[in-house]
Amino acid sequence: MFEVVINEEKKKQLSVSKSTCNLNQRQSIIIPNLIRKRLNIHSGDEVTVSLSEKTNGLVIRKSFGDTLENKMIIGQRGSIRIPSELMRVLRLEVGDIFDIHSPDNDSFIFLEKIN
Repeated sequence: MFEVVINEEKKKQLSVSKSTCNLNQRQSIIIPNLIRKRLNIHSGDEVTVSLSEKTNGLVIRKSFGDTLENKMIIGQRGSIRIPSELMRVLRLEVGDIFDIHSPDNDSFIFLEKIN
């Protein structure tokens, strides 16, 4: 299992794309097309959705092989369902807005709740 550890120092090093996404009524977010292209993820691909405990955000990365993390399928328009257990832990609600952060190597994205 590959774990991404994001603390406040690491978060400062991540670039902030000028994109946001919001949590809809289906417990999903839509990742903008430009970011999906950078991460090389397409409709039908598996991604892992995990918790970054130190910053109370979500980490999304393309799934490679077996993992114990939450695997989700990218929807037709780039939607990703957020697992219920992560919704509870982060106290997420419909309408919550996230800034999308990404590292220089485009290996994952970090979603930081802004409201």
